[in-house]
Order: sequence, then C-alpha cells, then structure tokens
Amino acid sequence: MDFNLLRFYQLALKRISGPLYAGASYRLDRYFGIADEKLDLAATSPVVTAHYAYSEQFGFSKSAYTASGVGAEILYDSRDSTIAAYRGLYLSGSLRAYPKALGSSEDATMVQGEARTYVGLSDDVPRNVLAFWALASAVTSGHLPYLTLPSIGWDFANRTGRGYVQGRFRGDGEVYGEVEWRFRLTRDGFLGGTVFANASTFSRPAVNVPGYAQGSEALFAKVRPAGGVGLRFMMNREARNAVTLDFAAGEDSFAVYFGAGEAF
Repeated sequence: MDFNLLRFYQLALKRISGPLYAGASYRLDRYFGIADEKLDLAATSPVVTAHYAYSEQFGFSKSAYTASGVGAEILYDSRDSTIAAYRGLYLSGSLRAYPKALGSSEDATMVQGEARTYVGLSDDVPRNVLAFWALASAVTSGHLPYLTLPSIGWDFANRTGRGYVQGRFRGDGEVYGEVEWRFRLTRDGFLGGTVFANASTFSRPAVNVPGYAQGSEALFAKVRPAGGVGLRFMMNREARNAVTLDFAAGEDSFAVYFGAGEAF
C-alpha cells in the first residue's frame, strides 16, 4: 500500500514524585492518498484486500481517514539512560479517546500499557545487561481506521517485531514481548553484541463483505515468534550512543536493521 501520513503527537507530563509523572496527550494521524495496489474489484475474480474489507464493513473511506484523540497518561521512569539503559524500570499507561468532535473519522477509545526493565549481570561490566520489554494495546470501544490499528513495527519508535516487515500483523488488540541480552565484545568497549527474541499476538474482529470473509481471532490464538543477533558500535561512550546492525528472522521472514540507539 502507498499512502501519505501526517502525524502529530504531543505529550505533557508533570512530576508527581521522584520518577513518577502524570499528564495528558494529543495524537493526530491523518492518512490520505491511500492507494491499495493489490485491490482489483474489476478483475474476473475480484481481489479484495483486508484494508478494503475492513473499511467497507466499518464505514471508513478507502482513500483517507483520521484518528484525532486526547489521552490521560501516567509514566514511571527510573532508567539510568533513555538511549541505552543498564539499570532501571520504565512503566507507562495511556487511556485515549478519539471523538468525531476532534476530527476523527469515527468515535473510538483505546488503552495502551508498556513495561521495560533492565537487569545488570556484571558489576565489572555494566554493559552486560538483560533487557525485557512488554507492550499491550487494545481498542476498547468503537472502531479505529485500518492503518491506525495496533500493528507490528508501528509502536511509537517503530521498533517492535524485528524479523518482520512493518505492518505485517495488525488487529484491534496486541500483546508484544521481547527479551534481549546485551554484552561487550571488545575490552575497549567499542564493539558490543546482542541476542534477542520476541513474540507477538493480535486479536481481530470478524469481517465479511462481498468477496472477502475472515473470522475473528482472539489474543494468544496465534503467537508469532522472531529473533536474531546484532552488533553495536559505540560511537559516544558518555552518551552510550551506538550504531546498530541487527539480523532477525521470523516465520518465513528475514530482515536486516541498521540504526542508532538500542531497540528499547
């Protein structure tokens, strides 16, 4: 699919006590110029895509739609670094409303929660860390447009699901988990490595329109695993900023990732 995306996210938090914060957010996702290239309704055997069928069933335009909403936010962050934590805990929760009054295509509400924790394995080598990440989100009422639904690789930093192409799995509910071992490879600290594994599961509503029928799926009915290895090239030791190179595989899938900073 080809599309244009206008995205604006703003979060305002106030410290309540120590590493605990609370506040509010506004999120805007405007998709337009959507071209569903596999859709072919004029063919002898019409080809109906999941995007078209979902949009048809729940009353969304096939070419443009909007999710515009406000949220209540809570955050606990005791990490020693936001780039590459060696110790600490990160917890966040959000309750969001997407009303038509703010420009959303349809009324909907959504909840999301996230947890990350970092366990040091060596006092002598702080970079030797086990990192854990869990994320869950769900549409709790109404319906969100297809491309704004929880989807693999579409978290805030686009880091979930290494091993799968972005957007391969999508639904109205998601539970995601990942564990990663991070370690130093050279004594001078320039080169490091990682071994990681992740798994995701999605729920989805039943969709039944002419030319397309798909039953509902519950969370944990199907779990999709992936994993891989990576290298870390430490470019700034004080900031812990590293260039990253990851190789990951999933079910019938393989991908290479090049970036900066740890995945989570």
